Amino acid sequence: MTRMLICACFRRWPRGLHERIGLKTLLMLVAVVCLVAASAQANSTTSVSFTGTASLGNDVVDFFLSGPSFSINSAAPGGPGTYLFICDWESTCNVPSMEIPAFMSYFNQPGNFSGGTVHGVTAYSLTGSITFSDSSFPTGPATNQYGIIGSGPVTFYGQLTGFVFWPLGCESTNTCIGLGPAVFNLDLSGAGTVTASGVNSGINALIYEVDYSFNGTGTATLTPVVPEPSCILLVSSGLAGLAGVRRRRLQRRPGKLVALSACESSGLSVAQTVAQ
Repeated sequence: MTRMLICACFRRWPRGLHERIGLKTLLMLVAVVCLVAASAQANSTTSVSFTGTASLGNDVVDFFLSGPSFSINSAAPGGPGTYLFICDWESTCNVPSMEIPAFMSYFNQPGNFSGGTVHGVTAYSLTGSITFSDSSFPTGPATNQYGIIGSGPVTFYGQLTGFVFWPLGCESTNTCIGLGPAVFNLDLSGAGTVTASGVNSGINALIYEVDYSFNGTGTATLTPVVPEPSCILLVSSGLAGLAGVRRRRLQRRPGKLVALSACESSGLSVAQTVAQ
């Protein structure tokens, strides 16, 4: 498909345009078309199932998901420095909806705060979040210690995107210079339990942390960033073809036969101009 796309472009190539824009520019255009086409073909969608935990509270904002061929994590370096909400003793504690965001990794420390692997595709930084529904549960009598106040049911949904860094493959050598392309997107949902922990303020409970445990399923859209071998071969053959064009320009008068060898090798006809 990639070869047909590039050759179709060359069939409509205006006479002499490759001479006016330069061979290097032409090769770059060929490479861009090839990479875009290869990326479009490489996308795939698969399902995932997992168990997970998440926490939001004093100095903690994190989540960890794991399942078959699936591992996702994010842990921020800090969290809220104050209580999240208040529950009354011997009453009903209403836990509000909570959003736990992914914390992006630094380019000079890929994977240090977030990342994961989905069916063999690895990311070293995440964006997005997981959002938990509100919940409620009855509270017992007041306690003088910090501890668990109670637990209740929740549902959740989330959208997460995984990224690599530039240049590709830099993570193993710690030579990254910036955020690269996305390699997967996740749409997640499920259900579980929230547990609220806090301390007695004298008249009520100040909730400083909520912890979630859950099961979920989702859809993963994978976008590998390595071009297909056929795409690499096509760019290489295009380079050889352009070298041939340059050689002919030096050896022949302007207007002689211009043949695009990369497309000829595919068996597709290519527009040619022959001097009269």
